Amino acid sequence: DSANYYYRLAWDKNPNDAFAAASLINVCLKKGSITEATFHSEYYRSIDSTDTQINLLNAICFYETWDYEEASARFLRCYQNGDSSFIVKKNLGLSYYMLKDYYEAERVLDAAFKQDTTSNIVLFCLAETTNNLADHKKAIPLYEKLLNRVIPKDEDLCKYYDGLAGAYK
Repeated sequence: DSANYYYRLAWDKNPNDAFAAASLINVCLKKGSITEATFHSEYYRSIDSTDTQINLLNAICFYETWDYEEASARFLRCYQNGDSSFIVKKNLGLSYYMLKDYYEAERVLDAAFKQDTTSNIVLFCLAETTNNLADHKKAIPLYEKLLNRVIPKDEDLCKYYDGLAGAYK
């Protein structure tokens, strides 16, 4: 609450303070106050529609309210304006996936996965998307990779059960 108060105070004193605006929007998002975050991001965009961080936070606001149509348009704008970050690619791809636009989702999720191969949600949606596009040769190894990540190896599973059994002694 203190962060919220002081970022709002700083932003009130200087309406062009992108750092204070972005920080306030971030605090609102973390608190789950999506409507407030959206209001602040829209307001700042009316002052400066070119700020990369504010545009990203604004797109996240729409994604968080499950407005994937608007989120995809805003993430796409971020991407077209040069923001090729993983978060933009990931959320743009996931927005397309939720809209069942599998052609666009596959293209963007593939790029996101190449940028960060550790994201299971990206890997899962990429596998699902590829499968929905009937590219089973590509989907199978993606699903296998995902399964290898989430199912422990037999020797690890044995260690876990052994530890659990020991804890019950």
